[in-house]
Amino acid sequence: MKVVVQSALMVVMLNLFASAGAAEAGDDVVGLWNTGGSLLKIARTDDGGLEARVLVLDPSEAVYVEGEPNGPVGAPRRDDLNPDPELQKRPLIGMDLLSDYVFDGKKWEGEIYDPESGKTYSSNMRLGKNGILKMRGYVGVPMFGRTAEFRAATRCDEDTVALLRVGQLPGCE
Repeated sequence: MKVVVQSALMVVMLNLFASAGAAEAGDDVVGLWNTGGSLLKIARTDDGGLEARVLVLDPSEAVYVEGEPNGPVGAPRRDDLNPDPELQKRPLIGMDLLSDYVFDGKKWEGEIYDPESGKTYSSNMRLGKNGILKMRGYVGVPMFGRTAEFRAATRCDEDTVALLRVGQLPGCE
C-alpha cells in the first residue's frame, strides 16, 4: 500500500512539474520584439491565448507620405488594405495582429493579419534555440509560407532605444 501511495504521489508531482514547464515554454514568446524597424509587444490574453500589438512602426511606414491617396501627409497610417471598410479606419499602431492563438506544447498556432496585404494567414510561432522569435505565416500548409524572425528587445541596444524614442514610449535610457 505504501508503494502504491508513493507511486501515485510521484505521478502527481511529475504531472505538476511537466505542466509548469509547458506553461513556461509557452510564455517564452511573451515580451517586446524588434522587427528590424518596428517594435511588437506579444502578451498573453485573458483566455490564455496571445496578442501581438504594434507599438512602434518604422518611421518610413508610420505616416502617409506625399502622393499616397489614403491620408494626409504626416497622418498616422491606418489599416487601408483591410477588406472590411469599418476596419480600414483603425490605426496600425496598437493593432493586434493575432487571433485564435493556442499553444500545442511546442509552438503557438493561430492566425496572423498582415496589414501590408490586408490578408489573414494561418500562422505559428516559436522561440528558436538562439533566442530569435520565428513567426511563420502560410496558406494551407506551413511549407507554403514565409518565416519572419524577430530579436528580443530586452536590452538597451541602440535599435531598441531609437524605436522607443520614435514611439515616444518609456525606455531604458
